[in-house]
Amino acid sequence: MERFAVIGFGCAGYHGLEAIREAGCQASVDVYSDTDMPPYNPMLTTYYTAGRLPFEGMFPFGTLEEIGGRYRAGFINNTKVRSGDRVVVTEDGRGQEYDKILIATGARAFVPKPFQNLKNAFCMRTVEDATRLREALALRMYKNAVVVGASMVG
Repeated sequence: MERFAVIGFGCAGYHGLEAIREAGCQASVDVYSDTDMPPYNPMLTTYYTAGRLPFEGMFPFGTLEEIGGRYRAGFINNTKVRSGDRVVVTEDGRGQEYDKILIATGARAFVPKPFQNLKNAFCMRTVEDATRLREALALRMYKNAVVVGASMVG
């Protein structure tokens, strides 16, 4: 049986796994993620921060257990990896060969140099970012704010 790996499990990794199964592929699929969370939509983090969504609302595709059952996938969580020619190597040096590897590691927030050392500046990209900003807002220590960036999250 063929073996596939998906590296990164945000929206792109989720939709890659979904497409593999919807195409009728029966390969064994391992999903590698550097978190233990299911995929989330970064645009929903602002709704959570504002109190308009519960924490679980940021995860529109379901829990890892639900996704794993629906798409017959195994999850290797809290693990950073590197890949080579058909090989995935984990941080501890263990390697696993695969027939195909989908790399869906996503993006990171870019903070311009003038903003990098600002006190009480927040990025909004991850669930952790949303949680930190929500906690700071709950303390009501801000009277003004500046949003830098015009994406959907901004």
